[in-house]
Amino acid sequence: MKKIVAFILTLSYCFIAESTYCQSPFAIPYQAVARNVTGNLITNQTISLRFSIHHLTTGGTVVYKETQNATTNSLGLFNVTIGEGTPVTGTITSVDWSSGAKFIQVEIDPTGGTTYVNMGTTQLMSVPYSLFANRVKDLPTNASNGCTMHWNGTTWVADNTIYNNGTNIGIGTTSPTEKLHTTGGVRHESLSGTGLKTIYADINGKLTTLPRFDSILTVNSLPALPIPENSCPGLSDYVNVSGLPTQVNPASISIKLNITHQYLGDLRVYLVTPSNQILNLIYNNGGANQNFTNTVFSDLSSVQLSAGNAPFTNRYHPVGNLLPNCSFTPTYNTFSS
Repeated sequence: MKKIVAFILTLSYCFIAESTYCQSPFAIPYQAVARNVTGNLITNQTISLRFSIHHLTTGGTVVYKETQNATTNSLGLFNVTIGEGTPVTGTITSVDWSSGAKFIQVEIDPTGGTTYVNMGTTQLMSVPYSLFANRVKDLPTNASNGCTMHWNGTTWVADNTIYNNGTNIGIGTTSPTEKLHTTGGVRHESLSGTGLKTIYADINGKLTTLPRFDSILTVNSLPALPIPENSCPGLSDYVNVSGLPTQVNPASISIKLNITHQYLGDLRVYLVTPSNQILNLIYNNGGANQNFTNTVFSDLSSVQLSAGNAPFTNRYHPVGNLLPNCSFTPTYNTFSS
């Protein structure tokens, strides 16, 4: 006598407690009641089941198929979990639930053998897990290591503009060496006031700080001395500098000169360190009856002295002439050198 099975699909829910959480499993809970052709319960008996998941239609491509056994209880009730049986076609984890409808076909052999009877095919509808998964279906699938995601107004995009390797963040680089490493400029709209530190970039591009000066450090020269005429050695003046921090940003150094001379074009002025590092500030600039009045030389100025007009009262870049003259052979053309 042919036997039939009546089955009822029930849903299982996962509730979130204060100290626990739910994780979506790759499986589908299935519960049914087995009856024979006369309607009597099939109780306390091992039965065989075969489940097939079809894509798009009831007769569509089988993307997953499995078999498993179950034992009914005294009420003919049995419980199984689709996805935990013996795979015949595909794997439950490889099913693309985000693409197209899915239909489940149920077959049974009440004797526990492999002579399966088709019990019908029905569409799988949304359950709590899939409803939640629908919210993230637009997440990109081509993300690579370190990618971050941003919403472009239509969909989520994964790119390496902001790169995260789990320890360091890179902006414009996929090889960040610091907690935050950027290859572009950094701007802080609220970074104002005097502060306690000066920020500058070292030779490796890393930002670092120096103690700032509470006021401009001014070192005065000796009393004014006459400049000899037609004298190659000229006039030398020694200035002792003290009170500087252990590190100084060269761009912050400037020299201010006041020189009165009947013909400035005769003058050549050098800055010489105790270790004989020589920077040329002035080299035959100017004409007759012109002066240097509070003339400042600094790397921060892009104006060349030759572009200025006497009397020279502005801020200029060092001339930086490297030609030898009167035993002076300049070795640098900027303070930063």
